[in-house]
Amino acid sequence: MRHTLALKQINVTASPPAAQAGAVTRSAHSPRDPSMSPAPEVLLPHGVIILDGGMGQELRHRGLGEHPLWSAQALVAAPDKVMAVHLDFIAAGARIITTNSYSTGRPRLEAAGLGARFQELNRLAGELAGWARDESGAEVMIAGCL
Repeated sequence: MRHTLALKQINVTASPPAAQAGAVTRSAHSPRDPSMSPAPEVLLPHGVIILDGGMGQELRHRGLGEHPLWSAQALVAAPDKVMAVHLDFIAAGARIITTNSYSTGRPRLEAAGLGARFQELNRLAGELAGWARDESGAEVMIAGCL
């Protein structure tokens, strides 16, 4: 069964300040230099940028997401599916992808007895997004999800 990816579109009226433009998350294992982030004028030639859609809904369509800490569970159980969702969003035109870290905040992990895995899971979420960006070859920024 084929599912349509839900993409969010936002209008941008001004370029981000220089300090924020360089604040793009980059994987520790990324071959790209973090200072080589796509310039806003490259990503925003018409003042519009396409964001990825709902990671949770896509993971549910792919057989994951029933766990209360669904994003943390997907990172551990199916990192290949997380990366595939990122790649599909990029292929659909997203130029900002969001890390799969919705339920990996310290309070939620601690409540589930998983507080010790906070750094590991959030690092993995960033790495998977970075690897998907690098594999795609597209000019894509990565945003963290809280």
